[in-house]
Amino acid sequence: MLNFIEPLLDGMALCEPDFTPPRYGLLAACDGGMLEVSGLSVPIGTQCRIAHGSGSLTAETIGFRNGRTLMMLLGDPVLLRPGAKVRPEGRPGMVPVGEAFLGRAVDGEGKPIDGRGPINGRHEWPAGGVRSAALDRSPVRVSFDTGVRALNALTTFGVGQRIG
Repeated sequence: MLNFIEPLLDGMALCEPDFTPPRYGLLAACDGGMLEVSGLSVPIGTQCRIAHGSGSLTAETIGFRNGRTLMMLLGDPVLLRPGAKVRPEGRPGMVPVGEAFLGRAVDGEGKPIDGRGPINGRHEWPAGGVRSAALDRSPVRVSFDTGVRALNALTTFGVGQRIG
């Protein structure tokens, strides 16, 4: 019997115990798809899971107001209740990408909806893309015709120029 337990104890000795308490907040308000969560401080872009009944919904952090975290719900708010636990999930602002997504139909969370099973071999990429510095981009030398005479008269656009 002791021979069976010793390998388990050796394996447990190599593991670092995690004594940090789990982070979660509580759903304080819901106005359509806009949620207010109290007690959870996460960066903008963080995906969070909201427990409801036997399942969970996903929401993304979009801002802060009066000490609460504002989130946009990525699902149907019908089953949400005040006080539901909200837990952060994954790295903020990162989305799954990779060749495994080619030819697949996915929802807004990157989960497959085509009935062909889970998508494996994911990599992560910043949702906003990788931005290059303004001085590292090539200069704008050629003007761009918008096709709208009023816009062309009031503003000159250039090929490769960032607008907005």
